[in-house]
Amino acid sequence: MLVHGVCQDPGRVTSAEIFSMLQVNAVQSVEQAQQQLMATNLAFVPIQVLAPAMHRILMMRQILGLRNSTHTLVKILQPFEQPALRLTSYTHPEYQIMLDRYFRELAPQVRGAALLMRGTEGEAVASTARAQRIDCYWRGECETLQETATQLIAEPEYLPADTDAVNTANWIVNVLDGKMPIPANIERQVEHCLRWSKKLKSEN
Repeated sequence: MLVHGVCQDPGRVTSAEIFSMLQVNAVQSVEQAQQQLMATNLAFVPIQVLAPAMHRILMMRQILGLRNSTHTLVKILQPFEQPALRLTSYTHPEYQIMLDRYFRELAPQVRGAALLMRGTEGEAVASTARAQRIDCYWRGECETLQETATQLIAEPEYLPADTDAVNTANWIVNVLDGKMPIPANIERQVEHCLRWSKKLKSEN
């Protein structure tokens, strides 16, 4: 699994900060990312390493105070030569319409498949409160893997005490060690990822 993103974002907790607490340090080159993937199956690549030109445009937000289309382009990157499964997300409903058309009509030959969902705090991860719709795009076709849930799931006692990097990292460790249950919505998302990863592997 390759995760990419910015290392710092004023007012937000970044994945890079959480990974750092988990002793998964950001790589400094594409070659180092490849080595880490081979060794541990996980690498965090800062966007300035993966796509320097995009990073420069992203940083304009700190000057202008506004997001731009580069934020969406970064989310749909497919950096691998071989087919891969991308987890992508959107924030506003109009972006779902745009990305649906992109994955159906403009990118059916892009290597691999993509799971598209409403983002949680901007990330392509399932909300622990309400399951969001997840669509899978592959070879120009779309399969809805799950619909948006109509009810909230109440499990605050199993969630981090705070959303800072330290508490989030500690919670992840406890979940991985079996001391905390995996939130149901995240567990279902992982099942979708595993199923499609196996499908892509069997096709190649």
